[in-house]
Amino acid sequence: MKSQSSIEFLSTYGFVFLVIGLAVAIIFFVASYNNSVVSTQCKTFGGLTCNFVGYYVNATYGYSIITVSVSNAQTSPISINSINVTVGSGSANGICAPNFLYQGQEATCVAALPVNSLQNSFQTGSYSIGAGFCVSQVNSINSQGCSYIPSNYTGSFSVYNESNDTMPFSVIVAYLPGNVQLQQEPTSPIIPSNYIMTQNGDFVPVRNNTGFKYAFGTSEYVGSGSFTGFTVLPYPSILSVLSSNSVPCSPPYQSIEDIAYSAFYMPGSSAVSFGAYSDNAIEVYYKKSTWSNWLEAFSGAGWSSGTHTSTELEGSNTISKGYYQIAVVNVNTCGNGMQAVSVNGIGQ
Repeated sequence: MKSQSSIEFLSTYGFVFLVIGLAVAIIFFVASYNNSVVSTQCKTFGGLTCNFVGYYVNATYGYSIITVSVSNAQTSPISINSINVTVGSGSANGICAPNFLYQGQEATCVAALPVNSLQNSFQTGSYSIGAGFCVSQVNSINSQGCSYIPSNYTGSFSVYNESNDTMPFSVIVAYLPGNVQLQQEPTSPIIPSNYIMTQNGDFVPVRNNTGFKYAFGTSEYVGSGSFTGFTVLPYPSILSVLSSNSVPCSPPYQSIEDIAYSAFYMPGSSAVSFGAYSDNAIEVYYKKSTWSNWLEAFSGAGWSSGTHTSTELEGSNTISKGYYQIAVVNVNTCGNGMQAVSVNGIGQ
């Protein structure tokens, strides 16, 4: 009878014990991986979509970085004017790149706070983005075609500390239908008005505390490790138009141009070095938040309608403490395409 009672007890309550055991295992799993996406949350309240928030602390140089990635979820463009990030008792104004966002386009925003404002590995905070909402029809791909009304977008987040700073690039892709294979190098990273915008997406570079690098290309280049010492990866699927290896080499050319934007913080004055390869034209632009004009890393040396350069483009400059926007303009004028970029010295 006792054995029969035991069997009946197990058959009756065995499933309950199994469910309890699974629940305990799940709780233990989540608690063990407290840096997982389960505990990292980011949201906005209308107008924008929050993609993620990054949190990095450099105790040696006494600063912390909050990185916020947002996308324009509206049907009209916006022009970002400011961002303020608050964490605990600390608050700081930051910078976003790019400033002008089309529908679906991303922006990377950064704000630097003192380490003593961010002591813990887990933080909660909020942000406020001041912008202008475009209320006029946009017939050309630039911000001059807009009339704006002031707008403000807010959000909140909870995030764990990361070992490296986060620096995604927002990418906009356009093509030129016509007889011009390669236009004159622009003085700033803006899609010309006669180009047709086709896709938005992002590049996520390999990042460390002093720089970053990425290399993307069409099938001819994928797997090669000879560019900036980094193996070329296929373009992200969300930017599939860049994976085309059949850009016409005769009129109409339909040259493909993409601009990759991001932002970073310099904790002090430092020498910054730039390197790049491209098939066919490339330039790296950068601008401090207090500057009115962009600087070119290669002074036009990478702007050519020929095949990719046989040697790495190199440039360097000493830049001071502060917030910076950076933009990589790349054009595939014919056939296959590839771009590889490395920057060192932007962190300490």
